[in-house]
Amino acid sequence: MALGLDCVLLVAATVLLARAASALRLPPLLGMIFAGALLGFLDLPAALPGPRLEGFSGPLRLAVLAVVLLRAGLGMSISDLRSSGSLGLRLGSVPMLADAVAVCAAGMWLLDLDAASALVLGFLVAAISPAIVIPGLIDLLERKPSSNRALGALLVGAPLDNILALVLMGAALDAAMLSSGPSTALVAELAWSVGAGLVAGVAAGSLLGRAVGRRGLNCPGRVVLLLLGAIAGLLVWAGESFHFSFVLALIALGSSLRRIAPELCEDLGAHLRRIWDIAQYLLFGLIGSALDMEPVAAAGLALVAVVVLGQAGRLAGSLAATAGSGLSARERLACALAYVPKATIQAAFAALPLDRVLAAGDAAQLSRSDAELILCAGVLAVVITAPVGAVTLNRGVDRLLAPPPV
Repeated sequence: MALGLDCVLLVAATVLLARAASALRLPPLLGMIFAGALLGFLDLPAALPGPRLEGFSGPLRLAVLAVVLLRAGLGMSISDLRSSGSLGLRLGSVPMLADAVAVCAAGMWLLDLDAASALVLGFLVAAISPAIVIPGLIDLLERKPSSNRALGALLVGAPLDNILALVLMGAALDAAMLSSGPSTALVAELAWSVGAGLVAGVAAGSLLGRAVGRRGLNCPGRVVLLLLGAIAGLLVWAGESFHFSFVLALIALGSSLRRIAPELCEDLGAHLRRIWDIAQYLLFGLIGSALDMEPVAAAGLALVAVVVLGQAGRLAGSLAATAGSGLSARERLACALAYVPKATIQAAFAALPLDRVLAAGDAAQLSRSDAELILCAGVLAVVITAPVGAVTLNRGVDRLLAPPPV
């Protein structure tokens, strides 16, 4: 009974508070996270018998993360990168790396994190929110075709920012989870994690794409989606069992499938988007219910300073990325303001280090307290940047790309 009541209360509360946040012109996921945190604090079904939802929280979050990673891989297009030239590539990499370096340095200085844990924190906080940024950019592009060079490059850079941050965060987390030992052994294990994840994902995507394409199977999209989900589940299991990066494997799976069978990607992307529209309530609610505010209170303003310093690094990185691009000063500032919002990646992946630590126990070099601090920093990044970024993207960029007054 407790499990059923947990699910009903979580879904009802997240939907209600997400709508309330939308009415206040805030990102709905802030309401979802708050709903989960509120239910975790109240713990209403505590007296009822039976299993609790928190016992299934880890696997459920992992399943929804797989949807996020597959969408990222399916959205990766080499042709789009080529058409945008080097500007899209620079906007998708330099600001994110500058953000991550600033957060990493601040985490080591202000939060006393070791280098591996600080890198996990850096790449987690650095990723922008595709759920906020990409629809906003598309809307601006439809209304401002004369500014399509800057907006087009930003649209190419946005998914690249996510993919690069996720891959590097996965590698940093693998390094943080490894037991201390000789540096040569650490490098070898990390190389195995990245290399095996990449090979497994490319091989799985290639096999699925060629199996459907070569035989001329007119499989319904839902059938291919089930096959994709089964393969994704196997890759997650294999990654956990054989210690390679399932994050990179799932991104490579989607990307290789797009390259071999591009006709499937639009339908699959639509199905995954519908799944995400529903699953996000569960994911963000579970994130909120797992949030422990004690590390936030202990870190105090230092945690806020880490996020703010990361934004300062991103601003500097964006200005550096657009230097010599031929864009005007207003367009360069617009490029910097467009990439402020952070939400989806942080809310989706902030709990992953803690899940890995709890599963590994004493074998993990990453401590539970550091993992909890990373979780809190990820959620705090959403709280700080999502509302501000929604304004800078939808109003600031809009005005900066308007023709200057004569």
